[in-house]
Formats: sequence, C-alpha cells, structure tokens
Amino acid sequence: MAEQTVICPNCGTTNQLTNKFCAHCGFDLTQAIAVVKAAADPQKALYVQAKEALAAGDFAKAIDGFNRLGAYTDAPDQLAKAKAGFAEAQQRQRERLYGEGLDAFSHGDLTTAAARFQQVAGFQDAEAKLALVKKAQAAAAAEAAAAAKQKQAADYDAAYRQGLAGAQAATTTSDLQRYLTYLAQFTGYQDGAAQLAQFQAKYTRLAEQEKAAHAVGARRRNRILIVAGVAVVIVGGGAFAWHSHQAAAAALADKVTAQRATNAKSYNGLPSDTKKDVKTMMATYHANPKDYIYKVKATAADYTVVGYTFRGPDTSKDKLPKSGTRVYDATAIYRR
Repeated sequence: MAEQTVICPNCGTTNQLTNKFCAHCGFDLTQAIAVVKAAADPQKALYVQAKEALAAGDFAKAIDGFNRLGAYTDAPDQLAKAKAGFAEAQQRQRERLYGEGLDAFSHGDLTTAAARFQQVAGFQDAEAKLALVKKAQAAAAAEAAAAAKQKQAADYDAAYRQGLAGAQAATTTSDLQRYLTYLAQFTGYQDGAAQLAQFQAKYTRLAEQEKAAHAVGARRRNRILIVAGVAVVIVGGGAFAWHSHQAAAAALADKVTAQRATNAKSYNGLPSDTKKDVKTMMATYHANPKDYIYKVKATAADYTVVGYTFRGPDTSKDKLPKSGTRVYDATAIYRR
C-alpha cells in the first residue's frame, strides 16, 4: 500500500502525511491531514463534517450527519447534542420574533407585528396577540376609509361653493354660461337645482341688458362720423350735433392712399433680405410697415444701412424707436 501524502494548501508542495508543517513553506497541515485521513474512511469523513457543522451552529446539517452515522463512535451522543442545540436555537428565534412583534405592535407597526406573531404561532400567547393586531388593523382601515370619505365630501362641497361664487360674481353672459355648465353637475347636491334655476334667470336678465346696450351702441355709432380714426363731435345749444365731413374724409383718404403707395414703392426698392429684416422689426414693435418710407443710406459687404421715416395719417401710430440702432441679421436700421 502506497504511503499517503498530503498537498500543502498554501504552496502545493507534496508532504508526507506525518509532517505537521509543510517542508517547503512551513504552513500548518493539521486540517489538510484530517481531510486526507477522513477521505480514507467515508464514515470518519461524514463524522468530521457533522462535528464541524455542530461547532458552527448548523444544527440541521449536524443532525442529518449523525443520523446517517448511526452507532459510529459517539455519533448518538453528538446527535443528542445537535438536537438540543437545534431546540435551543429555535427557542431563541421564537423569543426574538415574539419580542419583535410586541415592539412593532407598541409602535403602531401593525404589518410587522402581524407577520412576527404568525411566524411564532403556538408560542406563548402569540395567537391572542395576532387577534389583537388584526382587530387594530380593521379599526385603522375603517378610520382611514371614514377620513377619505370625509375629505371627499369636503372637497365636493368646496367645488360646489366655488361654482356658486363664480356664478354670483359673473357680469356677462359669456362668463355666467361657463358657471352654468359647471353647476349643472351639482343639481342633486343640497340646493344645487334651485341655485342653478336662479342663475339661469340671471343669465336671461344679463342677455336682455346686453342686447339693449348693443342696440344703443349701434344707434350711437350710426350718428357719429369717423374721420381718419377720430370722432368729430360739435357741441352746441346744450345738445350734441354731428357735422358731416364727407368731403374732407374723402380728400384725406385719397391723400393717405397716395402716400402709402409712395411708401410701398420705397419698401419694394429695398434688397430682399433687408425687406425681411424690416418686417421683423415692424412685427417686434407692432407697427404698420405701410406708414413708413424707407431709404438705403449705405451698403457694405455684410450689411445694409436703411433709414425710415413715418409718413402715416396719424402720428400717434408711429411706434418705432425715435433714436438708436436696431440690427436685424445683416441690416442696420436707423431712424432718419
């Protein structure tokens, strides 16, 4: 029979089984030797594994190992130790879980408390404690449902009151119509139907008032002559008299038309890119491009200088800057 050897786990050197330390690196071979010897005896190997499991507190593995060993050496005694250790570990675990359940219950953590008491069913009064937890959970759920229902009712009432306030404050049919549509959903709530009927009557009154006001305004507009955007009213004898300026208005219209034709001609004479920049400027200041005359003052390789002067019928419509320089892309624009 060949002499048994052991491989050093540290450096891989083969050593005699009688060596307690590696001949090459001095590593302790005690554990490695035990493994080699156990391999030669299957029952001993199982015994060693069961002992190691027992020492590590892995009682389930230890019990399984010693059960398989039967009467091998002191396996029965070791089995008894493993079972006792297992029972003690289970007891400690039950006590820990039960304590965690009590702590969670005292702090209002009903979910954790229920889980812990279920895990230790049959331990002390865990089942009675679980019943208390479930009762508390049911009460909490009922309370939450009641609170949610109360909040929903409060929100609904607030929405109703908001609609009433809006309808009450409305002064035009267009505003009131929005609130009538909104309040239609509350006809079955409190006095919603009666309130809606009152506001519908208000809508009818407002519509009549607006119709009358519109008729008065139409008659008044028919009596006032608008000349170039200005109403000409002559006061005399304590009453208003309206003077016709049809001839003057026609002459002014011809003059405006001629001037704007000149303005358009000056605009059309600008370079195409410059026209775009002028349009951008006009849009920025909400001005009418037809009321200005334009003139190219200078040109360069990368820009064009354009001057502009107001030539419209009403100087109050001159909205462009009176001074300064505005640069739009490649066009430098100056007030002339």
